[in-house]
Amino acid sequence: MKQLSFVQWAIFGIGLGVLILCFFMYGTSLPENVFWLDLTVSAIAYTVLAYRALRPMLNLNDPAGREVGFLGASYLLAGLYALFAVLAMVGLHHEEVDFRSQLIVQIILIFLLILGMMTGSEVSAKSVEVYNKEVRLTNHLEALQREFRQLNRTITLSEGIPQPVARSVAGLKEKIRYLSPSNSREAADLEQEMIQKTARLNSLCSDYESNSQAIERAIKELDHIIAERKSIYSN
Repeated sequence: MKQLSFVQWAIFGIGLGVLILCFFMYGTSLPENVFWLDLTVSAIAYTVLAYRALRPMLNLNDPAGREVGFLGASYLLAGLYALFAVLAMVGLHHEEVDFRSQLIVQIILIFLLILGMMTGSEVSAKSVEVYNKEVRLTNHLEALQREFRQLNRTITLSEGIPQPVARSVAGLKEKIRYLSPSNSREAADLEQEMIQKTARLNSLCSDYESNSQAIERAIKELDHIIAERKSIYSN
């Protein structure tokens, strides 16, 4: 969560100070208990609105997008609470409702505000959960692509590797580009096996003359595993 800057805190503090000063200048005619209740409610409403207004709409450094799912609702929640809190404060005072009833109404509104914030936290947590799941699904495939990039460098720099072998490896690399992420255990096991076999093939290619037959077998094994993995779709 992005923190408020010093300037933003200063703006918030000045606004809150002005609000409190106005109460002490113009609200002294209220009964003492109503005065402190209204001051507290006004300060809470101001804090909710100011916090939502001063904070950036989105934290671009958060890849999980915790705030995206609750962004519009958070503004609506802040606005509705402030609106109903002030309307209740003014309306109940105008109707000369007793202090206990005013207190109960304001407590209910604060409870609804907290409930809304808890819902927002659950939405944010769900966004993080979905993001982490996507990361887990793509980690093995990204590692596999890194292994193939290293394998391509080895083939390029090594001498004596026939063009058919280089084309076969290029064909394998092309096939893994079209693998769909999957959250199944079977897919994860196959991806891990492909990473290991690609690393082994990379090691073998550093000395083609001594490992030519092992390289051909490794390429066939990888091709078979990739075909098996391609049959498992995302779910």
